[in-house]
Amino acid sequence: MKKFAKATPSYFLLTFLLVVCGSAYGSTLEQAQEYYEAKKYSEAFRLYDRLAKRGYAEAQYHLGVMYDRGLYVPVSKKKSLKWWFKASKRGHAPS
Repeated sequence: MKKFAKATPSYFLLTFLLVVCGSAYGSTLEQAQEYYEAKKYSEAFRLYDRLAKRGYAEAQYHLGVMYDRGLYVPVSKKKSLKWWFKASKRGHAPS
């Protein structure tokens, strides 16, 4: 029984961190999408880039779109394909 009692705070802390970190990712991605829709491409790019480098497929996909269309960055088919490929490897369906 003591072993379970010691593990409980650790499980609570882990659950709390997962919820907080997941929420932070979601709000950051949402903010990037809001910037994108408002045509504030420099701000959208900054957030997508940060998330994409951390491995978030949705952000990788959107970076590919920005490079493909030349939104804030020069058009680069090579970079757009690179980001789309990374997103597809992480299971992003549209990629």
